[in-house]
Amino acid sequence: MSSIAYYNKNAQLYSERTVNGCRLEFRERFLAQLKPEAQILDVGCGVGREARFFEEHGHDVTAFDGSEEMIKLASQILKKPPLLMRFQDINFSEEFDGIWAAASLIHVPPHELKDVVTRIRRALKPEGIFFANFKHGEGEYTQEERTFYYMTEMSLRPYLADQFKIIDIWTAENRSSHFAHSPDKLWLNVLGKKVSRESL
Repeated sequence: MSSIAYYNKNAQLYSERTVNGCRLEFRERFLAQLKPEAQILDVGCGVGREARFFEEHGHDVTAFDGSEEMIKLASQILKKPPLLMRFQDINFSEEFDGIWAAASLIHVPPHELKDVVTRIRRALKPEGIFFANFKHGEGEYTQEERTFYYMTEMSLRPYLADQFKIIDIWTAENRSSHFAHSPDKLWLNVLGKKVSRESL
């Protein structure tokens, strides 16, 4: 079973497990970099909880997920209907002021991540802001028929090196028992800004 198949099968259970999954600190640090009424892309929106938060703060949010069942749940709470698509299908060009990828790119295999990050960069306007986080550690882990790919600062930086200027990169304690399998119970978080390649 792929990760998408898992989420299709367990969308409601996942929603209940992760009702308090994303820390307010992460959202606030992301929004602090954006202008009012920004255009935001929520990459792997899940049940739409973060996208709704951004909508409630006056932003125009485009959300997508690869799971049809997740999209059904997100559609119930979002102003703009979310899109059904995969990370590898991102094909926007300079449309967004900010891109949010919380606990979503953790399912992208390392050999595909560079392409996905390139697609994300292309979707951002000049000086657009990118937030993502990953389970901190090395290697991969399969649980409940999902595969998670861990990152450390050292392993993540090469994926961003010719794509973004890093504003901040930090770890934070993983407070959710749902993610207790994380090697050191930390999240690796990154805020980056799209700049011209000559400025990197």
